[in-house]
Amino acid sequence: MGLRGRTENPITSMCEPDRCQRHAKTLDMEGALPGPSHSRRSRNPTLVVATCLAAAAGPAGAGQAEARALTVELNRIDQTGTACRLTFMAENGLGADLDGLTLETVLIDGDGRVDRLTLFDFQSVPSGAPRVRQFDLPELDCAALGRVLFNGVAQCSGEGLEPGDCADALTLTSRVDVEVTG
Repeated sequence: MGLRGRTENPITSMCEPDRCQRHAKTLDMEGALPGPSHSRRSRNPTLVVATCLAAAAGPAGAGQAEARALTVELNRIDQTGTACRLTFMAENGLGADLDGLTLETVLIDGDGRVDRLTLFDFQSVPSGAPRVRQFDLPELDCAALGRVLFNGVAQCSGEGLEPGDCADALTLTSRVDVEVTG
């Protein structure tokens, strides 16, 4: 069960439009707010008005478009027999569901040599919901893997998405000792 109550921010509640005007009008020459509820609490009138204006403007950059990200994290590496299993967590912050996401992938060994080129098909990745995808790479020793390079985006499809949206928003991370780059 989530919290449904309203938590009041003391700065923004003090600076609701009618309160902001009222505080600005009731400040005396020394900056103290009159009345019993404000006794012994001195405030600088310039600070009160500036705080009200900042609260009215909202968070920094609120009028600008939020940064869109498509995060792909290498979360685990497990040896399964003669195959190396790579487990990724993908999070779609593009604002639209991805019907298909396929990344051109290059596996590079610890000495910097290319082991193989392949395609990782992440399938659908809904907006705002993390998805885990696993890829089994036959005849690969996980201990020999040095780096995963995402060479490009082979497929990025979804309603309202442009072809370059996934590539432009791609953010790569790793929770293991294997580097992920792109």
